[in-house]
Amino acid sequence: MIKFFRHIRQRMVLENRITKYLLYAIGEIFLVVIGILIALQVNSWNQGRKDSELVRIRLSELVQDLELDRSHFKYHLDLASEENHRIDSILALLGAETADQDVLMGMIRQGSGFTIRKPWVMIATTESPQLHDKTFLSIQYSGQLALFDNELQQSIGSFYSYHQKYSLMIEEIIKVKNTIHSDFVRTIPYNPNPSSSELNPHLMEQLWRNVDQAQAQNRFITLLNTFHELNLKSIFFNTIRLEKTLVMIDEMNSAIRTMSEPEVDQHEALTQ
Repeated sequence: MIKFFRHIRQRMVLENRITKYLLYAIGEIFLVVIGILIALQVNSWNQGRKDSELVRIRLSELVQDLELDRSHFKYHLDLASEENHRIDSILALLGAETADQDVLMGMIRQGSGFTIRKPWVMIATTESPQLHDKTFLSIQYSGQLALFDNELQQSIGSFYSYHQKYSLMIEEIIKVKNTIHSDFVRTIPYNPNPSSSELNPHLMEQLWRNVDQAQAQNRFITLLNTFHELNLKSIFFNTIRLEKTLVMIDEMNSAIRTMSEPEVDQHEALTQ
């Protein structure tokens, strides 16, 4: 093909057809430019498809992480609610006319490990809900977030900023609960699993007789009231986090569906 066009140019020069040669040269340049532009457009389109596919994959990974977060937030929300229900049961029993220090010490002894599943024995929620943000951090630090459309970038960025902020608040709540719990268990023969204890029962009885009952009782009441208040805050924060997570999941799934629609339309057009 190159030899063919070269032959035409040489013939025009030999025949002294300068005007036609110039027009031909301009046309040839125009065709080359058009070819380059088409190649660039095709390359840009291919790159756009690759970027779109990458965004769709990363969105799917983000949704998977958020589903795990949703499950964890719901678990810890239910756990805090259950703990407050048990605390309410304990306080109701202690509010009865028959309640005295012996009743209170009996509760402390039976529930010292917070593992006995009785209606009035509380459980200790001292585990911080885990935030699955590895995919987001990977997207952020790799610069891939710039491939997302501006609205989605802002939504995802503000969502994880919010999550990190409230994760710190939840962690502070857990720290306070752990401190209060530690202060209490130091006053008693703490046994997290009484049913499998290897200690001699007679020895355990002696240890309990040596307990400063007033100190143990005061710290237990402090633990009940503090845990109840902190659980209410935890329930509030985790409820909001759960709601925002569900909204973010819906928004991401909607974006994934929108990105998939053009490919479906093209496939249908080709098969018709």
